[in-house]
Amino acid sequence: MKKVSAFRLSAAATLLALTFGAHASATKEDLAGRVYLGGHIGAMDLDSDRMVSKGSSVYEPSQDFKTFVPGLELGYRISPNWEVRGYYDYLQADLRGTGSSGYGESFGADVLFNITDNFYTGLGINRTNVEQLHDTFARLTVGYRTFLDDNLAFKVEAAAQQDDSNFTDYLANVGIQYFFGSAPQKAAPAPKPAPAPVVVDSDKDGVPDESDACPGTPANYKVDERGCTKYETETVTEKLLVNFDTNSATVKPQYYPELQRVATFMKDFPQLDVVIEGHTDDTGAADYNLKLSERRAASVGEALASQFGIDRARIKTVGYGEGRPTMEGTSKEARAANRRIEAKLSATKRVPETK
Repeated sequence: MKKVSAFRLSAAATLLALTFGAHASATKEDLAGRVYLGGHIGAMDLDSDRMVSKGSSVYEPSQDFKTFVPGLELGYRISPNWEVRGYYDYLQADLRGTGSSGYGESFGADVLFNITDNFYTGLGINRTNVEQLHDTFARLTVGYRTFLDDNLAFKVEAAAQQDDSNFTDYLANVGIQYFFGSAPQKAAPAPKPAPAPVVVDSDKDGVPDESDACPGTPANYKVDERGCTKYETETVTEKLLVNFDTNSATVKPQYYPELQRVATFMKDFPQLDVVIEGHTDDTGAADYNLKLSERRAASVGEALASQFGIDRARIKTVGYGEGRPTMEGTSKEARAANRRIEAKLSATKRVPETK
């Protein structure tokens, strides 16, 4: 008797798969829940120990897959991996030494496990009848299935079946299966995000060059949304105090640095004019002191213009005589403090805000 040969079975299935193989267009997930109807045609190699009774005679079936087996099948895909099917095959066995055939049928059911999208294996039970010979077999199946489109599949299959009398038959077939319904719609892949635009910020101020109205701002300066430096206002002041000798309107050289400082301030803020106020102590007549205070203011103004380059049009002088003492009293110190000119300058400037 023949024995079931796993090598022989798998070799046959592999050869058929390589002959007809193609890439599947449907996956296991696409097939879940779908019913299929198929037809196949193949050949069976009946066990050599089988004896087929036909009429009053007994015959030995021819070997080497000389039993013609067409059939139909109906299946249901329970899940992506598991399916069940039932089948019916018509048998036409060539009887050795005769010119006639024995006829019969085979019907049964299988539980199939889909190993991949293409390869599957299964176990089942069937009833095989040839003339007066009736046997119940357990069947092992391996197969390969590939889809021609989303519904139509081509399959090749090899199987071995054995009964409790150790009769072993081999079967190979090819067929077509049609899967009813349609595969679940797959969501369209999300469009790839557009590549982020290349942002160029040459001065590193946080505003792209294309929007930067003030390129080249210093790295430590704060900028606005246009990329321009932010400013805050700051009030700056400068004072001038020059003291004089008694009854004198001459500017002493020791005060030249003070005049230079005020002149520099005025050049930094060309919008500023200066008012120089002259004063005296209370020595002498008030009328005289008024004129002396005017001369003192004028001498300081002249020094700013002639020695330190300030436009005369920006200089105004006024004398107040003894009427505005800075220190009350008739002491030597009070009178020295009151012999003076004063000037006060104030300007508002914009200062860059720093980070």
